[in-house]
Order: sequence, then C-alpha cells, then structure tokens
Amino acid sequence: MGHVKRFHREPLPEDVTAALLASPLLGGIPAGDLLRDLRKQLSDTVKTIRTSLASNPVAEIVATATAKRIGKRGAASIVIDDNGDVMLEIRYQDNGEKRMWHSNLPSLEELRQTAKGLGIEIEPLGRSKKRLAEAVKKATVG
Repeated sequence: MGHVKRFHREPLPEDVTAALLASPLLGGIPAGDLLRDLRKQLSDTVKTIRTSLASNPVAEIVATATAKRIGKRGAASIVIDDNGDVMLEIRYQDNGEKRMWHSNLPSLEELRQTAKGLGIEIEPLGRSKKRLAEAVKKATVG
C-alpha cells in the first residue's frame, strides 16, 4: 500500500505574486498581467456558456440520459465549473425538503405528546423519533 502524499496550498499575497510574475513573458507582457487577462477571459466565457446551457433543452436530455447510463438517480444537469470543465451533476432531494435527521427532530417526549394530541396510537411506533415524526406529519397534512 502506497504512502498518501499530503500537501497544503494557499494563495500568495497579491504583492508577492505581482513581484514574482512581473518579468516579461510573451511579447513583453508581464506574466501576471497575462494570467489576470486569461482568468477574466475564462470567467466571461464560462458565464456565457452557462447561460447558453441553461436555455438549451438538449442539455437536460443529455444529462438525464447520461445519468441513466451510469446508473444514477436524481435531478441530473450539465454544469460547467469555474475552470471550464463540463460535468454531470446529480442532485438528490431536489424538492427542497430537509432530510429527517434525529438532531432536527423534537425530543421523543414532545413527539409522543403531539402524537397523542392528534389521536395517533404511539405503541406500534415504539421509540423511533423518525417514525413518530412521520406519523405526526402524515396526520397534520392528511
């Protein structure tokens, strides 16, 4: 088993970067200026392509077909990251509902009192906060 190489990376301060990249590179243009211009051009191009993809119905078809081909379910879309890489993105729980985690739920005692107040028989549900919360939700919605 190989050794995992770890590293730390962070941006240099702007003044250090400017001094380091001040030497002319191509056609007398300082490397720092060239990088800044290229980053701006990439950013503008990515924004334009993202806008174009958002209104292209073929992108949705391709995303759905690709997700199905690789065996993934969820809301599939084609996205372009800040580096210009085109990727398939699959979002789960697209309906905006938060997943019921135990930490998001009220205490067991509160759930039991609410369930009793709604006339829900709590004995078959046991001590499961999730099942109690689902029964309370079903009783209040339905």
